[in-house]
Amino acid sequence: MLQKYRKLIIALAVIFAIPVLVLLCCDITVKEASETEEETVIETVDPLDENALELFDTGKGLTIKMSSDMKEEKAGDFSVYYFAEGLMVSVKKVPFEELKEAGTLDAHSSIEDYVKMVEDANENITFTTDSYGYLSTTYEATDDKVDMIYYATVRKGSDAFWMINCSGLLEEKEVRIPQFELWGSTIEVQ
Repeated sequence: MLQKYRKLIIALAVIFAIPVLVLLCCDITVKEASETEEETVIETVDPLDENALELFDTGKGLTIKMSSDMKEEKAGDFSVYYFAEGLMVSVKKVPFEELKEAGTLDAHSSIEDYVKMVEDANENITFTTDSYGYLSTTYEATDDKVDMIYYATVRKGSDAFWMINCSGLLEEKEVRIPQFELWGSTIEVQ
């Protein structure tokens, strides 16, 4: 039976694996402070201040509020990809038609059905409800000696399911997970 869904399982696995690869392939660097560098004073913004967030409209049926320093870039087969130093957000739109052709889900499937399919295809992923009431999962990955924390959430639109994956440095986990949940709470899909 898994053979029948092979392409879909691979596609779902790619959703979770590519962000680490994209971080390494894009012009994104994680800087380490050295003792010889001059200290730069940077005005910081509270990452949990919703009033400090900027609305990003993908033009593809999804809006999200995030830090204003996020920049859009074309990356892999993501529908939309944003990054800033040490942060990234990848969005994958999975049309109902593709799911129907794969023989799995369709427009009548619930978001819980989609989450179950993602969990089945990724044995180490378990979705729960985040602090805003949305289905999400968090996981850690290390690639090229960079430890990352990931937050993924899903939405159901009028013609597709949306997988939104946010990531940041693992050492900033205590700030990033609440920040990503806040960003996730602002997502609207058509």
